Amino acid sequence: MPLHYQNPEGAVVMNDGCSRISKAAARAISEMLGLDDVPCVFQGRIGGAKGMWMVDALDEEIEGGDGLEEFWIEVTAEQLKFEPHPIDRFAPDPRRVTFEVNTYARKLLPSSLNFQLMPILVDRGVPYEVFATLVEEDLTAKAEGLAKDMENPLDVLRWNKETAAAVEEKTSAMGVEMIGAVPNSTGDRIKWFIESGFHPTSCRFFKDILYKQASAYCLRLENKMNIGLGRSTSALMIADPLAVLEQGEVHLGFSSVFNDRKSGWSDIMLHDMDVLVARSPALLPSDIQKVRFSELREQESSQLTLTRGDYDGDRAWVCWDPAIVNPFTNVDVPFAPSLSEYNISKDTTKVEDFHPDSRGSAYIDQFLTHAFRFNLRTNLLGSCTIYHEKLCYRDRSISTKAAIDIAHLLGSLVDRGKAGIVFTEDNWIEYLTSNGLPLRLNPPAYKAPGHHKPTSHIIDRLLFEVVRTTSNRALANLHDKFKDVGTYDDDLVYLGKSETEAVAEDPEAANVIKEAKKGIKAIHEYWRRNNGHTDEDFGRRFGNKKKGSMSFNALVQRCCDDFLALPPVLPPHVPDAGSSTGRPPSTSPTIAYWERQHRLPGGGSWSLLKASLLFAQHHRSDGFCWYVAGRELGELKATARGRAGYRTVVKPVHEVLRVDNKAIERVKKRGDMMAKEGGGLDDNTGEWIGEDGVEDEGMESQYGDWAWTEEILI
Repeated sequence: MPLHYQNPEGAVVMNDGCSRISKAAARAISEMLGLDDVPCVFQGRIGGAKGMWMVDALDEEIEGGDGLEEFWIEVTAEQLKFEPHPIDRFAPDPRRVTFEVNTYARKLLPSSLNFQLMPILVDRGVPYEVFATLVEEDLTAKAEGLAKDMENPLDVLRWNKETAAAVEEKTSAMGVEMIGAVPNSTGDRIKWFIESGFHPTSCRFFKDILYKQASAYCLRLENKMNIGLGRSTSALMIADPLAVLEQGEVHLGFSSVFNDRKSGWSDIMLHDMDVLVARSPALLPSDIQKVRFSELREQESSQLTLTRGDYDGDRAWVCWDPAIVNPFTNVDVPFAPSLSEYNISKDTTKVEDFHPDSRGSAYIDQFLTHAFRFNLRTNLLGSCTIYHEKLCYRDRSISTKAAIDIAHLLGSLVDRGKAGIVFTEDNWIEYLTSNGLPLRLNPPAYKAPGHHKPTSHIIDRLLFEVVRTTSNRALANLHDKFKDVGTYDDDLVYLGKSETEAVAEDPEAANVIKEAKKGIKAIHEYWRRNNGHTDEDFGRRFGNKKKGSMSFNALVQRCCDDFLALPPVLPPHVPDAGSSTGRPPSTSPTIAYWERQHRLPGGGSWSLLKASLLFAQHHRSDGFCWYVAGRELGELKATARGRAGYRTVVKPVHEVLRVDNKAIERVKKRGDMMAKEGGGLDDNTGEWIGEDGVEDEGMESQYGDWAWTEEILI
């Protein structure tokens, strides 16, 4: 496959890092990546070049060594970071011209509005009330919306999908990370409870987890001020491939319908409207621009297209919410001071400067020593960014000369490594003092609540006037509505009860159950002595620990191991007076069965029986029950209605299943339709029985609220 180098003489370069790739080459790359569809753009490296490659919409063929070629990759001069090997122009070496993919265009999803963008939007005319309304609606939808969603586990599953991502729940590379017998992350734990058939309105531990998740979302909003914004997205940018856009025009299309559930907006393309675009970091008043959407004809696209700027893989925040877009006014890019005004110097050393005539280790040592010395210098980008935030907060403006000049400085420091920028702490101090700026500034009140008095700054107002008030109200309503949810569950105690009754006429088996209860009680007593928190405080288990108590993770693992190891044994034998004989071997077939089950991986049905006994004894101490015997309790719940009510899925398959919102709606509608038609489940078979008592042919099996769960997870 040839590399097509293009560099027209005298042409004005407007693509800066963006070029084309043939459809055939893009399809081959997609297949190697295991993708179902061909992305419209790739970011990667090849043969000394890096940047963006958009799939050629015209599907052109170029002249190659053997005639027209359908496999080709175009490389522009602006993409070259170093000159490729000359022979690669004619006979490419696979070791040098392998296309290394960094990222590629994916389905666009709704984005959020963060605290970095808000001061710019306010500066450009967007009223404070717009943000206050957005924050209040977002919090209400997440916290108070949960109260409504808790009535249906399918809605909880969807809520968890949206919120778990927002609070940055993570799954380990080896699958779902466990703590004892339950998933460690809150998002995975919620999903596990739903998959097992539990309902938050009848299981207090599950309800408490959901409350914790809602609280975490509110806390995250306080700390990060990320407001969900349905009519916004984050898209890769490419240059105008057909040269049909005018200055100030963009194009944004979607590979599938883009939905904003809150406003009801749904389309595959923006039509005849103004939109806002921004890059990150956004510091200058001009870093957000209002531009006009323009339709492209004969062009398939699913990314933002701009007519000017840098297009080597940057993403743009795009917003078309009229409440934000309409009042916004543009401002020109302010003048940027020269690097010398910041006392910045540049390291322009080239590889050829390292004594090219020398050979062996001396040459390599010089190169590596210089590279390490440059990269070990303190990178001031973070500390200067924080200073800029404090300065704008103090002055209540992002448009002062000092704020704009430091914003330009930050723009240079972002490319410090690539541009060879040398800017030291001494240079920074000299710049501040020469411009009459203080060396230190107090942090904003929203960064240090309780230490500084809130001001009229937009973030202060949103945090202290809106976020906290709305969060406290929403969480209080959620707590009050479900404060009476209990801990007892008939499905979980049934096995223990039935087995105890069944062995009433078998004294030896009855004694084994009694001995198991004693062992469970001992494990709970160990938990109680070493747990530095009440069960109600399990969500805050890493604070207020009792002096001398062990870590929570170690305690959970110890109790879980002791529970699994608990065998089916008779009480210690006390021989009669004058007798030296031990206990004769048990003749109970029930005990023999339990012993065989105990030797199976996971303990078989003996572990399920122990879990049922444990729950019956200590369900009010529900944190203990779930951490120690959660796996078994989940199995008891899922199988409580017989085999027709559940499906078994092996772990590798389960780890790739995903929640699908459309399937959830489809299942809910089916459930509503069945409820209207009457009928229900047969307790023995799990099959759907019509209102007339006759089994409905062709009706798929279902289990309570978990109708057709296989359609939800894809």
